[in-house]
Amino acid sequence: ITQQGNQYENLMSQGIDALITVPVNDKAGPYLQTVKNEGIPIVAYDLLPEDIEIDYFVTRDNKAVGVEQARAALEYIGDETAKVALLKGDAANMVAQGIASGYDEVLAEADNVTVVTDQWIQAWSTEEALSVSENTLSAHDDDVAAFITSTDGLAMGVVQAVRGRGLEGEVFVSGLDVEPANAQLIAEGAQTMSIWTDLDDHAEKAITAAIQLARGETPEADAT
Repeated sequence: ITQQGNQYENLMSQGIDALITVPVNDKAGPYLQTVKNEGIPIVAYDLLPEDIEIDYFVTRDNKAVGVEQARAALEYIGDETAKVALLKGDAANMVAQGIASGYDEVLAEADNVTVVTDQWIQAWSTEEALSVSENTLSAHDDDVAAFITSTDGLAMGVVQAVRGRGLEGEVFVSGLDVEPANAQLIAEGAQTMSIWTDLDDHAEKAITAAIQLARGETPEADAT
């Protein structure tokens, strides 16, 4: 984040009229405040910084990601009574929070599902996801039908745990981003699904908004 703050300073010295930034983390507010103090409009992309009012924000609908993952798990399970594990990413991250809210909405209506693990994974750690998955399987004698995980990195850890117990292809595993390694896991049947976000429109909207803000105009938005 310090390096990114230095990059903001360097860009301001070049006389920019607007800034598009993907914050390293949500603590970028104090660094971006120096940009705002110069009257430069700020477009945040993918992650919303705390402690500052930026001018425009572009992101996917993260709650919809959670909804799609949870619905896919319920479709996989069917009408059977089943145990489910949730690996939800970093609790301090707004992306993880949004995805988790989708889980809550869908699973609240699933009478045949019991959530046996509901775990935030600090820093989206694949290693921690592996450990949590192994512990969950051990605690329930491998009787876990689905691991609903927020990203492909977490799914990678789950797949390692599932493979280690000879359950590959027998347990639902979700992900997000369709990383190449995870696409291979899906092709092999080890991971069930992943969510792909078509980012072309994100970039276009961010650039369009930045240009309009630089001109003193108000860009269109889906919400305020």
